[in-house]
Amino acid sequence: MTQPAPFRTRPLLFTLGAGCAGFVVNHFEMPVFGGTALLGGSFFSLLTAFCFGPVMGGIAAAIAFSKTWVDWQNSADFFCYTLEAVSVGWLMQKRRLGVLSATGLYWLFAGLPLTALFVSVLREIPYSEHVAMLVKYPLNGLLAAAAAMFVGNSARFRRWLGLKPSDDSKVSLRQLLFRRFGVIAVLPLAMLILLLGQRFDRTLRASAELALEDDARDIAELIDAYLLEHRRDLITLARQLQIDAPSTAKPNERLEAILREYPGFITLLLADRSGKIVAYAPTHNAAGAPLELRGMNVGDRDYFTEVVRTNRPYISGIFRGRGFGNDLIVAVSAPVFGPDGTLSFVLEGSLNLKTLIRTLAANERVNRRDLMVADRTGKVLLTVGEVNFPPLSELFEEPIYRALASTEHTITYDLHLPDSQRPERHLAIATRTAMLGWPVVLLEPLWATQYRVAVFYSVAGLWAAVAISVALLLARGTALEITGQLQQLARRTRALVQGDQNSDGAEPSYPSSELTEISRDIQDTARTLLRSNAELSNAVRDRDQSHAQLRQLLLHLDDRVRDRTRQLDEARNVAESANQAKSEFLASMSHELRTPLNVILGMSEVLREQTLGPLTPDQIASVCSVEESGRHLLTLINDILDLSKIEAGMLELDVQEVSARDIGESSLRFVRESAQRKRITIESDYRPPSPLLYADGRRLKQILVNLLSNAVKFTPEGGRIHLQVAERADGSHLDFSVRDTGIGIAPEQLPKLFKSFQQIDSALNRKYAGTGLGLALVKRMAEMHGGEVTVESEAGKGALFTVSIPLKPGAVSEAALVRAPSKSPFRVEKFPGAPLILIAEDHPTNRLLLERYLGNRGCRLIFATDGLQAIDRAIAERPALILMDVQMPLLDGLEATRRLRANPSTATIPIIALTALARPEDRLRCLEAGADAYLSKPHHLAELDRLMMEHLARA
Repeated sequence: MTQPAPFRTRPLLFTLGAGCAGFVVNHFEMPVFGGTALLGGSFFSLLTAFCFGPVMGGIAAAIAFSKTWVDWQNSADFFCYTLEAVSVGWLMQKRRLGVLSATGLYWLFAGLPLTALFVSVLREIPYSEHVAMLVKYPLNGLLAAAAAMFVGNSARFRRWLGLKPSDDSKVSLRQLLFRRFGVIAVLPLAMLILLLGQRFDRTLRASAELALEDDARDIAELIDAYLLEHRRDLITLARQLQIDAPSTAKPNERLEAILREYPGFITLLLADRSGKIVAYAPTHNAAGAPLELRGMNVGDRDYFTEVVRTNRPYISGIFRGRGFGNDLIVAVSAPVFGPDGTLSFVLEGSLNLKTLIRTLAANERVNRRDLMVADRTGKVLLTVGEVNFPPLSELFEEPIYRALASTEHTITYDLHLPDSQRPERHLAIATRTAMLGWPVVLLEPLWATQYRVAVFYSVAGLWAAVAISVALLLARGTALEITGQLQQLARRTRALVQGDQNSDGAEPSYPSSELTEISRDIQDTARTLLRSNAELSNAVRDRDQSHAQLRQLLLHLDDRVRDRTRQLDEARNVAESANQAKSEFLASMSHELRTPLNVILGMSEVLREQTLGPLTPDQIASVCSVEESGRHLLTLINDILDLSKIEAGMLELDVQEVSARDIGESSLRFVRESAQRKRITIESDYRPPSPLLYADGRRLKQILVNLLSNAVKFTPEGGRIHLQVAERADGSHLDFSVRDTGIGIAPEQLPKLFKSFQQIDSALNRKYAGTGLGLALVKRMAEMHGGEVTVESEAGKGALFTVSIPLKPGAVSEAALVRAPSKSPFRVEKFPGAPLILIAEDHPTNRLLLERYLGNRGCRLIFATDGLQAIDRAIAERPALILMDVQMPLLDGLEATRRLRANPSTATIPIIALTALARPEDRLRCLEAGADAYLSKPHHLAELDRLMMEHLARA
């Protein structure tokens, strides 16, 4: 038996929906440890594989994890989880394994090796994230599998998908309880541990970042304090030298004495204004050899030039010394002024940076961390820890500093250590000393914080396993106790059903009162069944005799049913052929009637606008009468088509929120002119003032216009018509009531009102024209809205027609509605630039109409009588716009439009389809073929004028 269509397409629809749901869920990853995060999208792919097999599961996984490949460049997630869905689906389908068992086997033999390949070979995953990934992938898969098993085994879910319920009849109650208790215990506990671990990880991370920022600032302050302290010492020495007049009393010995008092300096030297050294200390190098530096010039050093330029103390950057050795030096210099206040000498002291380095290396804030310090030009002063930059190398050129330069806060940085091929993730921050602006970079391995999270997960996982094991053991014990009682009850029941006489003996004892009551009820039921079985056997024998007699009757009845079925099939085929012929006839008649009507209405509009010359008032009145009659005939054609669509079930409603006041007022405007000619007073009343409802606005207006037009037609001069829109007291419907003071309707004539092509009686037919379609359409369209039409009338006392439409609660105020802009009045004016217009039309009268109208509008016209000629003339003449008829010989307008759009030379020419095919599907066919606009015949020339103006302006 063929499966119904909805169930054939449902697997694919569910797969695509599950893939898209997984794609969205994967945006909201759940970070757990070391930068790794759990992705919920695998639940949807495993659920799809669980329900529909490996292919559908693989498609869902590929859609769900495409984001991880495209956005994060993480192909491991894509391949591992897609292969997981395919493998688990195959193991479940071919090997009859459970989803948890299949998922565990996949990650043990395929998933983990594949993940290890990605982590260790194909991608450079930093320590300790690569270890976390090896744990994350199987854990993510097992949790998703447990959730998929819980949902996929749900009977309601499987019925919704049109799948067979899960076959638990072959599973013992002990296994079923063990399985359900296991999932219920594992999933919430695992999620709780993961959420707590996530919160613990974030708290430790924030604490570590705050501590690193504080320690970096403290180290920067320590460096500032060291340098500024020695600058103060040197300023004090400079003032002493200024008082002692060093140029006259053995300056070298004086500097030697000062150097012994200030061991923070390696060397001291004194230079005059030209930069020549006049004194220095020590006077001997480390080997004891004397140094002769007197007369050496230091005028090129910044510590000299800056003091001479500013007369202020100065601290230089890092450089290698000369004369005293090639150690790294930070020079501190200060001016020595003469008695007249002018600069006489510059005193320079080289700081002992080894003392600073030992101080920083021994600082507890640098313990287990990496420290880098440079001067303000970026030259490295020292590095502490596993990071090793050569002294005087450019720190600003290093990738780590470029990553830290744009922020003042802590960031994560994957640092390549010298003795390891795998980077290690660090917390890093860069700051500067407050006074000198020396950059200080401090790094701490992220594992120093995360190892406590790993310990938490390990301990929590261990205790969770213990708790789950205890819960499962309790569930197993409970299941054994319950199933033992049920098995005992089943044996007792089976013995009673088989008529075992021993079953009437002493009743066994059960540990629970419920099972004892069930046992008693089953025993009573079994005894009743045994008595009924004997009676039923006798009834079956009687039934068999009756069945043999009925079989003979059914043989003759089957033949009669087949004959009747064949007759009904023939009648149905005849009815379908007649209905198809009627639809084709109505479509053909609509086209044949609209084509001459287009000429009648178009020519009438041309004459009324006096495009071809002035007319007398009587002639204008005659033309208006012709146009009005044509419009009336068009209305009759539309009513017949609407009625045929309703009967064929092809009329569809465009239901939107509409304003009942707007519908009522526009309907009244439609009949107000004819009412004024008969001096009929029109009134309206809206309760509430601005009611809103959900309906097809155009069809609702058609209902009211029919009722109001009938009221005007059957109300004598000087009468009154009242339109009331009111909500019922229970708020269920909105009633549109049209009351008139016309001729009324006799009670015996009321049944004829809503029948197609029937009027009330022959006397009224002679006096009042009409087809009898209006009220039939009113009734059918009201019923399509779920409403009804009622009438109250007496002969000579007028009539009250009420249309009730269901009202949706929660109406919106009228101020919230967006009103359509009013159309601008039609104005006859010349088309600018005398555009060349191609008219593709096989009907000569329609060509004449367009020639007269557009010729007087200043257009240059060329004509084509079939589709092939239209294509040739469009390619040759390149018109500014094409008016294309649809039904033409040799080649129809739709195919001609497609070929013009396919030709690059004519692809951009605007095309307006003019056709007597007026159904909604005809408009759609024209636009799909490539037409820019569509007008059904007969049409207003004003509308044609507007469309041409619009598309000529665009071209």
